[in-house]
Amino acid sequence: MQPNYHKVKAEVAKILADHGVDTPPVPIREIVEDEGVDVKFVTFSTLKDEVAGFTKFDEATIYVNAADALNRQTWTIAHEFGHWKLHRHLFESDPQRYSILLRRPKGLNSDPLEKEANAFARQLLVPEALLRRVKGRVSSSELARMFLVSREAMEQSLQYV
Repeated sequence: MQPNYHKVKAEVAKILADHGVDTPPVPIREIVEDEGVDVKFVTFSTLKDEVAGFTKFDEATIYVNAADALNRQTWTIAHEFGHWKLHRHLFESDPQRYSILLRRPKGLNSDPLEKEANAFARQLLVPEALLRRVKGRVSSSELARMFLVSREAMEQSLQYV
């Protein structure tokens, strides 16, 4: 199975249009909750350094590591929402297929579903149309602050515009 980036792009475009997103930062938590998914910030006592978050599909709830920085929490919410929108039917029928979002060195995750969820998060949090409006006016660090993402996520986004 290969990642379906066309499906990701279409789903993100629909969400952005449905929610009238026209300025950064994207109100990810509001969007997710408007779509019927709860977001809860929790303390992962023994796993706080390994777990960024996860989704309980049967509860329609995304759990986010409360100890993480805001931009990491934002990414986790968007990534898990990507699983909700793109893969929920797969995980509900085969719960063993879903894995908790662990921190991994860049490039180590080759799972196509994870690649789709990462692309979904990047495109949702840094919409190309919004980025084009401000690209070149400020530094990538300032853009990252503007969109509430890490500098690494912004650098990746800038490659696509």
